[in-house]
Amino acid sequence: MKIHELFVDDITRRIEGVIKVSEVKYLVDEMREFVITEEIGKILRELFEKYTATKQGNPGVWLSGFFGTGKSHLLKILSLVLSNREVDGVKLGNAFLEKLKDDFDIEGLVMKVLKEPAQTILFNIDSIADQKHRTGEANIFMPFKKMFDRALGFSDDPAIAKLERDLIHIGKLDAFKEAFKKATGKEWESSRERLLTMSKGLDTAFAEVTGDTTITDVRKKYQEETPLSVESFINDIRDYLDTKPAGFRLVFLVDEVGQYISRDPRTMLNLQTLVEDFAVAFRGRVWVMVTAQEEVTEMVKTMNAAQKSDFSKILGRFEVKPKLTSQNAQEVIKRRLLKKKPE
Repeated sequence: MKIHELFVDDITRRIEGVIKVSEVKYLVDEMREFVITEEIGKILRELFEKYTATKQGNPGVWLSGFFGTGKSHLLKILSLVLSNREVDGVKLGNAFLEKLKDDFDIEGLVMKVLKEPAQTILFNIDSIADQKHRTGEANIFMPFKKMFDRALGFSDDPAIAKLERDLIHIGKLDAFKEAFKKATGKEWESSRERLLTMSKGLDTAFAEVTGDTTITDVRKKYQEETPLSVESFINDIRDYLDTKPAGFRLVFLVDEVGQYISRDPRTMLNLQTLVEDFAVAFRGRVWVMVTAQEEVTEMVKTMNAAQKSDFSKILGRFEVKPKLTSQNAQEVIKRRLLKKKPE
């Protein structure tokens, strides 16, 4: 017998060494390669118990651990399971269930999760945050808002997204897009981030569909009057949830939050405020699940007394605070690569 014939899986198959949360090309492979270790099993049980509970506490997950322990892969899998995303005819939440045949407790929880409709928004906050919003009061909620607007098909520009929402409110967005194309010869979706060169076409289309000819610079007006606050963001989310069934949930899954906030006390407090406001406003319908590259105890060692206090308050806003260790990575290697066929 040849060596490769000893193993359950093809040892020459492609395996992604580092999981990227923004990569969508290999989702089915990433689900297939995901290993539910003993450590991850405990995390999933606690997480899904909280997620499916009738009474919600603080709807958040703070997943910590050193580089290489599998945080990003787990976060990505959670995104696929909670939304039961379909890829190439495969519902990935159902595919996840196949991994749980020997663990009836978690299997039952996942079956319950799959019955509850949810939309997940997964992103790496460091790669999404605009430079102009990395400092100041908007440094946390603007990346969340940007990805929320993008998930709903709106512009990344908050002012233009507000324009689109207003047009939807009066039932004129489709008519506006047609008017814009007639005025500019361009499709709205491919042009809305380049309005500096198409402001006249924007003004013409807006006036045609609304009948308001008094606004001479629509883009400037919306930039000046669009609120950028957690309160306005929450109102946008509330309006969206009002269009969904009562049990529908929105889940933000944010990679590398720990590194993003760990050196800036203001950013820490802004994250605390955002998660706290979500909890108060939505009572468990909006969840925030994040990863931190370093273990929490290691991060705290580098902080002064005030930062430690702020950080402990942040962690209090997250109901589930699991840690992944190197033992998890070792078990993944053993079970993914070295699992042998029965003799």
